[in-house]
Amino acid sequence: MFERDESVLGEVQELIEQLHGLLAQLTSKAGEELEQGEEQARRTVESVVERLRDLRRELARVAKKTEHIVHDHPWQTLAVAMAIAFAAGLALGTPIGRRTAR
Repeated sequence: MFERDESVLGEVQELIEQLHGLLAQLTSKAGEELEQGEEQARRTVESVVERLRDLRRELARVAKKTEHIVHDHPWQTLAVAMAIAFAAGLALGTPIGRRTAR
């Protein structure tokens, strides 16, 4: 789940970097080359916007699925949350306890 989100974010970052490069090229070109660069920049922006829409839909789907799981299994969800909090408390509490004991 998160790997896909990271992949999408990586693609968005790459598209944004391409857009920055295209905009830098636009400043040094004139006439017809400028129009071609503008068109390429427009397509890149459209691609970024579409990927962001895809990411938004995916995140909404995951949120809805998570909501259903929590509503269908409230006690199991509570138990998992407590176990995570307990483990985090142990992990963080042990180094803190050692520092104060010195």
